[in-house]
Amino acid sequence: MLCTATGMTTEFGGIAGLLTRTGDTAAPLDKKLAVFGRQLIVFSLLLVGVVIVAGLFHKLPLADIIRTGIALSVAAIPEGLPIVATLALAKGMLRMVRKHIIVKQLAAVETLGLTTVICTDKTGTLTENQLELVQLEFPPAYQWQKSDPAIVRYGESYKRFFQVAVLCNTAMVRREENGKLKTAGDPLEIGLQKFIMEMGSDINNGDAGYIKVKEQPFASETRIMGMVHQGGRSLLITAKGAMEDLLSHCTNILENNVIRPLTDDDKKKWLLRNRQLAGEGLKPLASAYGETMGTDKEFLKDLTFIGLAGFLDPPRKDVEGAINLCRQAGIRIVMLTGDHPSTAGYVAKKLKLSADPAIITGRDMKPYEKLDVTEKAHWAEMDVFARVSPAQKLELIKVLQENHEIVAMTGDGVNDAPSLRKADIGIAMGVRGSQISQEAADMILQDDAFSSLVL
Repeated sequence: MLCTATGMTTEFGGIAGLLTRTGDTAAPLDKKLAVFGRQLIVFSLLLVGVVIVAGLFHKLPLADIIRTGIALSVAAIPEGLPIVATLALAKGMLRMVRKHIIVKQLAAVETLGLTTVICTDKTGTLTENQLELVQLEFPPAYQWQKSDPAIVRYGESYKRFFQVAVLCNTAMVRREENGKLKTAGDPLEIGLQKFIMEMGSDINNGDAGYIKVKEQPFASETRIMGMVHQGGRSLLITAKGAMEDLLSHCTNILENNVIRPLTDDDKKKWLLRNRQLAGEGLKPLASAYGETMGTDKEFLKDLTFIGLAGFLDPPRKDVEGAINLCRQAGIRIVMLTGDHPSTAGYVAKKLKLSADPAIITGRDMKPYEKLDVTEKAHWAEMDVFARVSPAQKLELIKVLQENHEIVAMTGDGVNDAPSLRKADIGIAMGVRGSQISQEAADMILQDDAFSSLVL
């Protein structure tokens, strides 16, 4: 094993550093109580001053004047206020427990009621998070859909796609003795393995004879996952990810069982098809492979493009009604996702996030330090943020808070922890949420359902 980084120089260390630099945002209730406390102090001092002046005017004993002033100032402070506020918040917390919401801080109950913007993830929160492969496309024009009775084993293309689905995959899908499937891992990779099993192939034998040599995990910055396996004398490279990013690593295309150079026209054609699939509500995934005798650190190069897969993740049935209730309450919903903007736009329209959802991508978002007033106002008006990184989520929350919005943020991953802490109220997922995101949040959705937020 080769150690490449330790401590704060690792990826987890970078997230930890970002988390420590992100201070907790004071709840609106705490701010109101602080203002109310200062007002009481000023009122008490004024009251004492009036009593002293009145007492001196009537030539009363100074000791009696001071005792009376102090007594009146103490009486002006409502000592029962904290008890009343705690009881009211506790009642709200009990109501939320019945809705499968764990409240970690009492003040969060009041904050949720004051929320004006909810920044929510798409996958698993607004959608079912049950990704199913429903469409396959290989060059030059082969297309398979879920409605077709059977898939055609399209020669070399299907063979290479099978290798990518099995080898470039870290999920676990196993059929138990009772016939049920036991799964663990990323929903998209689970969907790939389920598809292979439905086609009658044995996943357990798919990686036989291959030994993993290197791995590049999927990251929001690269949007590509790659693996290198030793198989015989040569090394097999398998990769999958976003079409627009994976194509930049490809120099060839597999067409009619023959490898030929990838042209600019090919790239335009498949990028267009990628947008079309995304516009139909599917999550597109491109795949590629390569063979080499040796690899360096950057092994994702000179790859051969295989084809495109489309996954369906239907919206939750109860979300549209919840969004409508939020709109009636004056709460705006903002979708944050790493998916293709067309896919995000389709889901936003399906859920009636707005009549005409305004979409911006991560590539069009400048760093926070370079934003002017006009650009910040533009961000605040967007309905959908696609292809965004965790750092950009954090910057968006800053912009919304500067715009005097009370922001709620939902998240599940380790990278979401800084945003959850920065938001006025952080809401973590209880089923698929990481431990660090749940620790950074103020609330936890036990069922991962967005509709649970609408009481």
